[in-house]
Amino acid sequence: MGQNFHSQLVGILSEPEIVVKIKHGDQAAFEELYRGYYDRLYRFTLNFVRSNENAKDVVQDVFVKMWLNKETLDAQQSIKAYLFMATKNRAVDFLKNKGNGLTDPDSDKAEAFSYSDPVQDMIDGDLEAAVREAIGRLPQKCKLVFELSRQDGLTYREIADLFGISGNTVEKQVVRALKHLKKSLKFFLA
Repeated sequence: MGQNFHSQLVGILSEPEIVVKIKHGDQAAFEELYRGYYDRLYRFTLNFVRSNENAKDVVQDVFVKMWLNKETLDAQQSIKAYLFMATKNRAVDFLKNKGNGLTDPDSDKAEAFSYSDPVQDMIDGDLEAAVREAIGRLPQKCKLVFELSRQDGLTYREIADLFGISGNTVEKQVVRALKHLKKSLKFFLA
């Protein structure tokens, strides 16, 4: 869904233009932003709160607070970086206040895909499961950095700012993750 947002909204308007529209109460621009980033922020939040419902609540809170304080948005700040930072902060606050470490058994379920070729479906399903498993075995920080870089399209600089680490550390984490994936998926890569 994030790629849809990128082509639908950003292709037409720049980020600063989107922020200006939202600052002036343009609900359609806000709804496009919400639709464009919700899934990515939800997946990101699951890494912290480990519950589908809690992740939905955290992301919803971020967007509600953003809308209520829309006049304070800075058109020169990256909206993507702002949303990920606000979501991370809200998730951390949630964990501090709730102290809830319970996990939702459904949080790791993959989306269903349909294929016309049953053999290809089995191969793709095995590969997808192997990739998920390999990523799941990464250390938590390395996993988060890798997912933000490869799945959510954040730059190394944006990730570094999000976690308060250097861009070099981000690069090392991504390289570490890629080496781990290559080793874990060598059967599929042969």
